[in-house]
Amino acid sequence: MILTVGIGRGVESGIAASIRQNNPDFIMFLATNKSKETIRKVEEILGRKFRQEEYGIKIISREDDAEECYRIAKDAIKQLKNDYYITVDFTSGTKAMTGGVILAAVIEGVPNLVYITGQRDHKTGRVISGTERIYAIPSPLEILTDLEKRRITHMFNNYQFYDCLRAINDLKRNLPEEKLKEFSIKALETLVKAYYLWDLFRHKEAFNELVKLKSKEVENLVSDISQLNANKEFLGKLIHCEDWRDKLLLTDIICNAERRMQEGKHDDAVARLYRATEFIGQIGLKQRGIDLETMNLQTLPIDEEKKRKYEKYVENGRMKLGLRGAYELLEDLGHPIGQRFHEDKALQNLLRKRNDSILAHGVTPVDEADAKKLYNRVMSFANAFLARSRVG
Repeated sequence: MILTVGIGRGVESGIAASIRQNNPDFIMFLATNKSKETIRKVEEILGRKFRQEEYGIKIISREDDAEECYRIAKDAIKQLKNDYYITVDFTSGTKAMTGGVILAAVIEGVPNLVYITGQRDHKTGRVISGTERIYAIPSPLEILTDLEKRRITHMFNNYQFYDCLRAINDLKRNLPEEKLKEFSIKALETLVKAYYLWDLFRHKEAFNELVKLKSKEVENLVSDISQLNANKEFLGKLIHCEDWRDKLLLTDIICNAERRMQEGKHDDAVARLYRATEFIGQIGLKQRGIDLETMNLQTLPIDEEKKRKYEKYVENGRMKLGLRGAYELLEDLGHPIGQRFHEDKALQNLLRKRNDSILAHGVTPVDEADAKKLYNRVMSFANAFLARSRVG
């Protein structure tokens, strides 16, 4: 139990009444140098001295400093919360003391907040000794839950899906079952998990999570159910419709890069934009009947003179083309995207910066300006490719 300790006539009676009723295993008094004397008076009312192992005192040096009161109360709660079921009594003390301990209790998820009330003296306004009764305010978990809802919503909208899942697990540990049902915790966890998996390109697993959700379960969780259904349709086509797969996967890679840019993770974004450019080349080769996994130099539909420049890409009888080699071959095959890549020197220069980045072959982080430039070039390049191709 944690109690704020004030001064003044009769304060000790309320504290003693609270201790009698709550019968705590351990008491942490939050007191000032002046109010420590009140603790001795509480002992007199209870008719016993507190043993050293059953109480502690944390001194608040500035009783009107709400920030200090909050910090000390928070430290006390953290010190005890793993070993005790905590009740906080904020009856006595300055307004800063009571305000600080209430805030700390809410933030730390203390399940019980109480104060002493009773018949008051008309002259002093204080509770008359002997009339005290304890009043428990509505659970601070209500407030904590509202705060967590806002925090989870903010994290979700900023693509921090893993942190959302951790926050949900914390709620599952701290909230009673009826509150979890009210919070639609199962549906929320499924929803967040789906987008977490999607952000990792684990499309089939993400789709399987989304199909578990029923409209009634999520209507209080999302502002636009049609957007959720559209996302489900997108994943379904990506997984099950071969004619759409390449176009949708390309779109997904670029959208993933855009999210990383919004997070300020420019190296991560550029790595995905490089992969999108590489994937466009692979789709182009597939359109010419060439599979990078199985292609053979001798069977390429180009003349023998052109074949010779691809001998450097042959390892153990198999061709291994990187991004530039793939576009060189596309140009030799007469694919328009090969020619466009060859002419787009700005795109090629930006891709070289990816090679120099710390997530590729160099040690230089990519800055925001270059990431944005590459994003715009890849978007233009991808749109031109899709406009002229029968993809999806």
